Amino acid sequence: MEWVRGQDAVFSNCAKPGTMPAAAQAGWSTALRQDRAYQIAAAKFYALNLDGAIADFVVIGKDKTSPWSRWSEYLAARAEVRKAANTGKTADYGELANFDMDGLKAAQTRLLKLEQETKDAEVRHASAAELGFVDARLEPAKRLDQVSRTTIRGVPPVLKPMLIRTVSMINSTTTSSCRASSSVSDSTPFINGHAFSIKGMATPSRELNTHVNTRIVQSASELRRAC
Repeated sequence: MEWVRGQDAVFSNCAKPGTMPAAAQAGWSTALRQDRAYQIAAAKFYALNLDGAIADFVVIGKDKTSPWSRWSEYLAARAEVRKAANTGKTADYGELANFDMDGLKAAQTRLLKLEQETKDAEVRHASAAELGFVDARLEPAKRLDQVSRTTIRGVPPVLKPMLIRTVSMINSTTTSSCRASSSVSDSTPFINGHAFSIKGMATPSRELNTHVNTRIVQSASELRRAC
């Protein structure tokens, strides 16, 4: 029941300021005390006490017996990204969010170090995804090139010419600073048209069509998010 009360307190901070989980008591089991430390850090994250959340996640990471230790550096980086979003220049309605670049660089450094050091496949996967989000804002032209190359590499040879044309079109309509974000967005029908035209080919299977469709849409989605 104490764990449930802690979770209720965590979730009370999701949409508006809520309450913090109560501090762990001396008589609690080690597992419950470790869970409570994570719950408090998570509640601070949702309540936008991001410096507090970062500090708590770092402490959790030092307790190697905690089941939450493996995620601590990743979650600290997530908190740094959230802080960068909250401290960036306010955007007008309809405009894309601004991020504090120094804050993003701190998260990038933490994520790169984590990718190099962790042997946990799940943590590495999550870190790579978050790092892609950060890189797209710090170095949009470089990230665009990475996404383009990854898209091409993951497709069978028979379909590479079509994808090369698609990716080349995306690259040509997007500036290095991603100021031409509307061009990328407007290219979606073109991309989808190429993807759906695969269905008329004799060689690819339905599964292959789905695979390629998914890769194109995911890549285009990431590029739009970066712009």
